[in-house]
Amino acid sequence: MKKIGVGLITFFILLGMSLTVVRAEGFSVDLSADKSKIQAGDTVVLTASLHDIDIGTDGMDLLLANLSYDTNVFETITQEDIQTVGQWGGLLYNANKNKLILERQTPSKNNEDFLQIKMHVKKEVQEKQTTIHLVEPQSTNGNSDISGTEGSITLKVQKTGMNVWGVVGIVLVILLAGAGIGYGIYRKKRKEVA
Repeated sequence: MKKIGVGLITFFILLGMSLTVVRAEGFSVDLSADKSKIQAGDTVVLTASLHDIDIGTDGMDLLLANLSYDTNVFETITQEDIQTVGQWGGLLYNANKNKLILERQTPSKNNEDFLQIKMHVKKEVQEKQTTIHLVEPQSTNGNSDISGTEGSITLKVQKTGMNVWGVVGIVLVILLAGAGIGYGIYRKKRKEVA
């Protein structure tokens, strides 16, 4: 019995020494917006940032991702609507497939913003919630592809309210109509007095 106990202890010690720790590499993408409520005709600016970067010894210097958004709410995004931030550059964007690729001048493991996207809301939209995603983010450590965690943000599409000039126009119409009616009554009373 003692031999079996010693044998099992030896087995587990050898097994523990032979196992290597495999660290999962990856990163996360986050999206933020300059406003959380949008209306027809608005422009919203999204900022994409990286965090929790664990890629190789040097860090990240390449990023591929797909942009997913509601084309019933937003105009088609073009490469001119997208700008890189900081040391990120070399942007290529395929508007037909909503795929983008960009590179960093020097690899980094720092949490940082890497992209800004101007999204133009269509002139006629329905009131609802809309979510924008940066999906299937990928990078590389020089040997293999590394998948990241996608980022998304939800915005509230509001019904377009009347602006200040619309209110001013309505007030002017009411005043002019009232003045016209008042002048007509004045002329009628003047004839009765005369």
